[in-house]
Amino acid sequence: VLNGNTFRNVTQHGVNVLNSNNVQILGNTINNVGWDGVILSNVSTGLVDGNTIDNVSTDSGIYHAAIRSNGSSNITISNNDIGLSGNGADWGVGLSQSNNVNVTGNEIY
Repeated sequence: VLNGNTFRNVTQHGVNVLNSNNVQILGNTINNVGWDGVILSNVSTGLVDGNTIDNVSTDSGIYHAAIRSNGSSNITISNNDIGLSGNGADWGVGLSQSNNVNVTGNEIY
């Protein structure tokens, strides 16, 4: 469980979770990151809920998202406040080769 933290001025991913089970990323603030705000890679069962993510993808020229899921399953992405600014994140939520993903109640602007 990653809950109530602040990640600022990170040159790569704000939060990077790889090859894990039962992940919870809750109520964090992620601001001014070079790549993805939150990335889940090969995660089985995860919840990304109630986070504030802004100013992602400050490293222009590479595809990035505020929240990204790659090769993961049983993921819920809900109730996040996502501001797309900086040099331009390509997606608010990006999904690739993931299954059983529920995306609900997010505000993306």
